[in-house]
Amino acid sequence: MPGLALVLTGLALASCGRERDDTPVAEPVPAYRAPTTVLEDGARSIENHVPRERLRVYTEPAGRVRLLFLNGVAAAPRSDGGAAWPEAAGGRVVVFDAWGNVADILQGAPRGAAPLGRPLFAAEAGGRLWGIEGASSLLFESGRPREWLSVELPGLVQSGARGVLAAARSVHEFALAPVLEQDPLLWLLDARGQVLRTLGRVQLPENAFLGQLHNAGWVVLDAEGGIYFAFALFPEVRKYDAAGRLRWVSRWPLEAPPPPPRLSARAGGIQPEFTAVQHGITLGPDGRIYVLARGASGAADRLVVLDQDGIWVRT
Repeated sequence: MPGLALVLTGLALASCGRERDDTPVAEPVPAYRAPTTVLEDGARSIENHVPRERLRVYTEPAGRVRLLFLNGVAAAPRSDGGAAWPEAAGGRVVVFDAWGNVADILQGAPRGAAPLGRPLFAAEAGGRLWGIEGASSLLFESGRPREWLSVELPGLVQSGARGVLAAARSVHEFALAPVLEQDPLLWLLDARGQVLRTLGRVQLPENAFLGQLHNAGWVVLDAEGGIYFAFALFPEVRKYDAAGRLRWVSRWPLEAPPPPPRLSARAGGIQPEFTAVQHGITLGPDGRIYVLARGASGAADRLVVLDQDGIWVRT
């Protein structure tokens, strides 16, 4: 596969300072300062300052591995320990096993229908795998395309677990339109794309026409019912429990904040100009939350690693 794959071993991240060359070494950050935590409306608000440690990159992991991101796109964790990665350029979903090997490539369409075009996300729920392209989802069963799921979805389906799918507004597709104060932030759907319930409330930006973009982001479900959402335009991650209650809001500082989003006249129309500071979110086999985040100006992207309490533990 082209590009850089970031992988995580299930055992190595639990170690620190071991002598083997193929194990990552977590180096303490001298300037570490404990996060500031307050309770707001029953949820914890966590202001992180710096991570507790940094991980030195290594290239020869041994044993089981989990693909987290490839070419800047999150891979969806699978129940068998592997991952599914949507390759938009190739119009396919690549399935990796629990050892990081390519196990299957999902492509095509059922009964001669138009094939999957540019999959933006992959999601697994109820033992079935979806490739998501815009508002439509192509269901794969036993490795083969089975049927299109074409219903009116409120947002892009991005994750699945326990037979439930999660949808959110996305920087891939949004409208220049306001949001209302009572509008939900996330949607939980059943296997047919019908809304089961909603989660959270949107934030209202200064420019009402950027309401959809302001609330766009990335969502992932865990096997226990937790829902994690990372805003695309600012460094904030939220966790909701299985009952839909907000448990914590975690923030981390930007080294160089980008200019605020704005509208400009281009190509004969009005176009938004914005910079995404969070590019995706996924879960590692160690239970931690991994966010692919924008680095400082001109620097490479980095992984922001949060624990289950929303604390920034590693970069």
